[in-house]
Amino acid sequence: MTAFQTFARTAVILICVFVGNRVCTATHALAPGKETEVEELITQLNAGRFKIREQATSQLANLGVVALKPLAIHFLDASPEAAWRIKRILESISVKSTEELASLKAIGILMLLDHKVDEKLAGLVHTWRENRSQRAIEFLVGKGARMTPTGVPRQLIVQRPKIPVQTFKSGSSNPLRAKARKRLPPEKLRAEIDKVVSGNFDEVQRYVLNQLPSLNDSSGQLVDDPFVVNAVMGGMGANRTSSTFIEFGETWKGTGEDFEKLKDIHSLTAVRFKGQRLRSRELDLLSELKGLQHIGFSDTKIASGKLTDLSIPKGITSVELEDYKFDDDTIDWLTSHPIYALTLNRCQLSKAAVKSFDDLSSLQTIDVRRTKLNADVFDKWLGMSEVKRIYLSVCKFNPQSYRDFNKIRRNVIVFNPVSFLGVQGVRDTRLRDQYSCEIEMVVAGSGADKAGIQAGDLITHVNDDGIQSFEELRMFISQFDIGELMKLTVVRDSKTIELFAELGTNTNRPLR
Repeated sequence: MTAFQTFARTAVILICVFVGNRVCTATHALAPGKETEVEELITQLNAGRFKIREQATSQLANLGVVALKPLAIHFLDASPEAAWRIKRILESISVKSTEELASLKAIGILMLLDHKVDEKLAGLVHTWRENRSQRAIEFLVGKGARMTPTGVPRQLIVQRPKIPVQTFKSGSSNPLRAKARKRLPPEKLRAEIDKVVSGNFDEVQRYVLNQLPSLNDSSGQLVDDPFVVNAVMGGMGANRTSSTFIEFGETWKGTGEDFEKLKDIHSLTAVRFKGQRLRSRELDLLSELKGLQHIGFSDTKIASGKLTDLSIPKGITSVELEDYKFDDDTIDWLTSHPIYALTLNRCQLSKAAVKSFDDLSSLQTIDVRRTKLNADVFDKWLGMSEVKRIYLSVCKFNPQSYRDFNKIRRNVIVFNPVSFLGVQGVRDTRLRDQYSCEIEMVVAGSGADKAGIQAGDLITHVNDDGIQSFEELRMFISQFDIGELMKLTVVRDSKTIELFAELGTNTNRPLR
């Protein structure tokens, strides 16, 4: 370094002291080398004036990856305050850096310096993964993928068998406590730091995740421990409070390589493909998405031929099929893994499939939309004791089949109409939250209002089928699509009249 450069650098540092961080940051480009700049800033962590120490801390955090190794090495012999500041800097880089690898390396170095993994470090890993997920989501949406607004439908989240809990007595050894390690000798520690600093993404990520404690002990039991709950489950997203549901449809303009971004979304729970052709590369990627629970297909082809040639990823517990012929081959395909939830939209149910439906012994939830159902289907569902909920929307079926089913297994079928009549029945005082077919209110401007239905009317028939409860009226409404006409027989002032109502859009929240 020339005498002029030395003079210029000294002047820059003095200016930083008096006019603040903005000027100093702006002069980074004037420095002949980042390494010298980092060393000088690290020296300022021990400066006599608090303002200088704070400015140096802020500037080192802004420098990012170039500061990681010098900070880690200096930590070994740092004063207590400087060591505290170095940790602050590394934490700031892990959270704020726009470079994913720089953030991950900062976490890895913190793990080496702390000799353990605690709640704070697990939280930093969680923050890093959230930031990485958000960038991946923004990238895919920019390519035309669509985020569903409500995430995964509630009925897709099924109850898994509970894992036995083992509680450790006070003072006993807990194998899932933070992985405390002996302090490494300085040379060994420097070598480990070098590995983290020079490692590629996969190497550093593997190192960081391997330091986190396992959720299970040697006996396979979940340990009841606050550290596990707060640090691991919260930090690593095992107990997710949110889920990501991404659809690749007609607006998708990405390539097969762009699909790789799915691996970066740690909260990814569901994927739907509409009008896509999945090649071997995309199919291999699906098998790598360990957190995936739900997968949906609509007019989608795969490279090897039929959809049933696709091997269902291991974590899948819910499948959605749209515009698909549901046959016995499909049953065989679904039984390759325990499927808890099945959604069928505009599907054809073959007779062979109906006969072998009970082979899906793990099924708990069935969601059927715009699909014709016959009495055989209801009889088959009646015998599937594991099924807890059946959601029906715009499905044509014999009302008597529902009535027979409901006598034996009441409240299993839930109607989710997409259309809207616009009436409210009189509350039945004998039954809680039940309504009669006597109309108490008519929504202004609705199909019922335009058809001439009035408060006090008693609806006795829908399309010449007699109804005995408001729930049966809802059953009929759920069978109709938006814009369809519904014939209603009404008793008004002891007179029977027939009215025709055009159904509108149901703007109410769905039940599920």
